[in-house]
Amino acid sequence: MPSSEDSFNAILDLVAHQLSKDLNHSFSAEPLLLSQELALYCEGLSKSGYSKIAQTLYKVDVSEDVLITEVQERTHESEAQLLARIILKRELQKVLFRLSHANMGLEEYINRILSP
Repeated sequence: MPSSEDSFNAILDLVAHQLSKDLNHSFSAEPLLLSQELALYCEGLSKSGYSKIAQTLYKVDVSEDVLITEVQERTHESEAQLLARIILKRELQKVLFRLSHANMGLEEYINRILSP
């Protein structure tokens, strides 16, 4: 049975894979790097204007209502930090949902998803 740290790293690999797939951009599975890379990506989004933000939210399946709610509740975050958090949260939700419905162990699921 994998340790908690192994499971965390495996799930992080899946999240990085999902982000890369949805955003057509390469992301590291290293926790700190992933966070930094996504923040930089979102910084670029913020500078590109609202239509680019809306397109990206659509790609990761986040409604504009979620963005509006988050903006109202979290006034202390920059736009890029807010976008990064929303996107990361949604991608994690997708991964965890798929894992819970995969009818296989974490290791088997990871091998199926991440194998070329």
